[in-house]
Amino acid sequence: MSIMDSSKLTLVKVEKDPLPAVFRERAAARYLDLGRDKFRELVRTGAIPFSFHVNGKHRIFLRSELDGYLLGLKQHRMGGRESLLAALDEKKGVAK
Repeated sequence: MSIMDSSKLTLVKVEKDPLPAVFRERAAARYLDLGRDKFRELVRTGAIPFSFHVNGKHRIFLRSELDGYLLGLKQHRMGGRESLLAALDEKKGVAK
């Protein structure tokens, strides 16, 4: 049987995550460093998912899904292909 010496105990401060788990549209666009119009376009095309509408007016974006979008961009670029944004423009027939 061992007895723990209380003089060796250390308190660990658990800090709260400074970022929210959910965002409204403006904050989500800011989180992704996108302009509002580009953000809305990506939502409209399905590239960025939204979770649900609050009161039928506001879309809610989960941070985990926004992070997933960013990871998808990174993986897409690491594959040597053009960026996801350019691919979306191509899909819509926008000439560069």
